[in-house]
Formats: sequence, C-alpha cells, structure tokens
Amino acid sequence: MFRLISALVLCSWFGSSDRQEPVPQDRADLPNRVESWYEILQGSQKIGAMRERLERVRSLPWRYEYTFRSVMEFESWDPKNPRRSVLRNEEVVAEALLDDSLAPVYAETIAWADEERSRWTLAAGTLRAELAGTELRTSAADGQAYGSLLLALYAMRQGGQFSKEGRFQIRLLDPRGAEASFDAGPLASRDRRDGPKSATRVAFLKPPPAAHPETEWKEAWIDKYGRLLEASLRNGIKIVLVEDGWTGALPDRLWRNGRRCPFDRAEALRRSLRPDEIPVEHRRPEVNRDTFRSVWADADKILQAMAEARASGRSDELRDKYFEFLAYWKALWDKAAAPQRLLLDERREAAERYWPGAAHVRAEAARLHGSAVDRLERGECASLEEDIARLRRLRDRIELERRPELLDVLASIARAEPLLRKCRDREELNGKLLDLEATAEYEEVVRHEVKFPLAMSEEIRFVKPRFMAVLNGELVRPGDVLPREGVKVEQITRHAVLVSLREELRWIRMREGRK
Repeated sequence: MFRLISALVLCSWFGSSDRQEPVPQDRADLPNRVESWYEILQGSQKIGAMRERLERVRSLPWRYEYTFRSVMEFESWDPKNPRRSVLRNEEVVAEALLDDSLAPVYAETIAWADEERSRWTLAAGTLRAELAGTELRTSAADGQAYGSLLLALYAMRQGGQFSKEGRFQIRLLDPRGAEASFDAGPLASRDRRDGPKSATRVAFLKPPPAAHPETEWKEAWIDKYGRLLEASLRNGIKIVLVEDGWTGALPDRLWRNGRRCPFDRAEALRRSLRPDEIPVEHRRPEVNRDTFRSVWADADKILQAMAEARASGRSDELRDKYFEFLAYWKALWDKAAAPQRLLLDERREAAERYWPGAAHVRAEAARLHGSAVDRLERGECASLEEDIARLRRLRDRIELERRPELLDVLASIARAEPLLRKCRDREELNGKLLDLEATAEYEEVVRHEVKFPLAMSEEIRFVKPRFMAVLNGELVRPGDVLPREGVKVEQITRHAVLVSLREELRWIRMREGRK
C-alpha cells in the first residue's frame, strides 16, 4: 500500500512539472556584433538619424569596440520671442574600447549643440573634458561609471540587474552631469511596427544630461540584449529602431556641406592625409559647396573601378585605386554632415573589402612588435627604438583612419613601448661596474617560544643560514642598496650576488681565485 501511494505521488509530481510554463528569460547573450539604425522623429516628421555598433574585437580577447553617431535638427520655441520657433541641432560622435563587462578602457565623445562644441576623453584612467570649446578640466575617472547611457543599459542587462524591477542610479562619464536615475519594469510585450517584442520599460526620474531641454529622455524600451528599441524625449521627439536599416532619407537641411567632422582637432594632425602616404596624382580633390556632388560621383566611379579590378585580378591597379578612393573619401568626409558620413562609411567598408589596406597595416604592426621583442632579447636598443618609431608612424596611416584596425595597431604600440624602457634599463644595469670581492655565510639564531598544555612553555632556538657580501668595497646584505650605483641587492649565494635596477636583474659572480 505504501509503495502504491508513493508511486502515485511521484507520478503526480512529474506530471505537474511537465505542465509548467517555461519561465521567460529576461536577457540574451550578446552576439559578436550588434549594429542598430534608428530614426529620430518629431511627430510624423523625420528629423534625424542614429547609428550604433557594438562589436567584439577578434584580436583583443574580451574587448569590445563601440561606435555611436547621431544627428538631429528639431523645432523649439525661441526663448527671446515665444511667438516664433527656431531650429536647434545636435550631433554626437563617440568611439570606445570596452572590457568584457562593457566598462570603458578608452573612450572619446564629441558633441555639437548648435554651434557649441564639447569633447571628453577617457584614457589611462584620466578623464579630460572641454566644454563649449573653452573650459578644460582633467580628473581621475570614476571606475564605476559607464561610458554612456546606452552602454549602461547594455551592461546592466548583461549583468542581470534588470532581472528584477526596481529603481536604479548610475554614474556616467559625462562632465555635463555624472548621475542619472530611473525605474526599470519587468519584461513585457511591446507592440512595434514589425510586431510585438519582449522589452523592458525604463522610466527616467533624473534623465542623463542633454544639450537642450527638449532632448532630455523621458522613457526608453530595451530588448533582451540591452539594446534600445525606442525612446521618448521631451517636445514629442522619439527615437525608433529601424530593423531593416536606415535608408538615409533625411531632410535636405541636414545635408550641410560646411560642417567639418567633430574629430578634426589640432592634435589629430597625425591622422590627416600626408602627401608622402599616397601617390601625387591621388592628392585630395578640392571640395566645396559647388563641387561636393561631383566629387561624390567621382568617388563612386573609383569604387566601381576597384570592383572591376578585383574581379579581373589586377592587384596593382586595385591597390592604386584604393589609395585614390581614400583621397576622395577623406576630402568628402571633412566637408560632409553626419548623415553623409554614414553613407561614406558604407563606401569605405566596400573599399576595404576590395583591398584590405587597414588589415595590411595591422599585419605590419604585428610584425614590428615581434621584431621589437627579438631585439630586446639581443640587447639591440637602438634598433628596437627604430622599430617602435616605425610602429608609431603606422597609426598616422590614412588606411587606419576611422577603422577598427587602429585599435589593434595602438595595442601593438602599447605592448612595444615598455620594451624600449626595459631594454635601456637592462643596458644601464649591464654597463655598471660591479665587483664582487667576497661572500660570507653566517648563522642567525631565531628564538621562538612554544606553549604546551598545563601552562607550560619552552623557548626553542632555530639557526638560519645567512649570507653577506663585499660588493664594490661595501658590506651588503639582501635588501641593501648601493648608494653610488643605485642597484639593490636581491639575493646572495656562496659565489654570486643578484642585483636589480628597477625591474631588471643581473647576477654578479666572483672572480676566479677569490673566496
């Protein structure tokens, strides 16, 4: 009877578990690449566009590259005359290198609000900010701060913070205002033009900083990746994900040829097109308001010629056309508005597929880094310095401008530069005249009291062998520093002494005939 009841209980338990509905997962792992295009609307009018790309860097494990670009122009009330409206514009360009938790390792953001330009850069744990083109501030970066609001949503979704609804407060690497707070709801179904989607609603209590009051965020909906699906801003502005990609159909007033790329800065001369990088006949054409469209058409013809050269296997011609296209691309980029730059980026991607110039430069950087390692082992500091100088010049190449391969080249430079300091330290240490005259072994008695039960104790003595040496006429023990030579004694044996200079080590052996 007992067995029968047990069997019925087990059958009932297994049967009820089979009938349970699966619990919906609130997150999904990020794929290797997430690229999103958005329309920016005010009412039914399209007033701007936004593009975001998050991609795992193949050559740098557990690193992500993030790029963001947006442009919008909207109507707002004139504060001087409430009866009339004025046009406002905003433009943001951002790039970042992220770790596996999507925290920024390097980040740079440049924002335009009407005619005012702001920029902030995170590098080596330091945040540098230039606001409205005048104020310059430098501070230690907050290690818990997110690179941007969209990156915070990605990171919090992937980290599981949105598994439960609640109120959250975050800090951002934005000198205009570092804090934002919002309420996150449960995973729910959100009706969209392409059908219902599982999404989480984020309602802002304290929105992130905005260039204009009209562009402060009110609420947002994010998917299981943490990617933005849509957002509502003040003044009736909406940002909507376009699943099929953005077609570039924006108002003509956004196509302003006179706006230069916000990343053109004084210190970026190293990224400009140098005459010695490409043949003379491929220098940049002159681009202005009158010639912009004709130069654009010529660039498309060069791209078509590249496709034909690749199909027929004419590699020399293909390489030549590649550099000619880069000259036109650079000239157009400097004069293009943000929507045009998005289209230019697509053409640049096509050119790299025909002739991978950026990949060639990356391979050359890897080769030079390997050569630098070999020269360190051989102690060839002068040749090592030349290799590093060539490595640094690679980052100036036009093939790497606005390309993800630049991160790989910068990583090779970052790994190679300490080798030169190491080589020079090793050379300096090896050049010091150090004479080991004698070593001596002695015993050091160490007393230790051992307690036994019944409150009894006994002192036990240990004898430890120790060494001392006479180095350059100085009596030294491990840990001592020779004042004149600046080297530290790390270890003493019967016939040698190990010394260090910064991180380099050298054994000094006793000459024959000495004791």
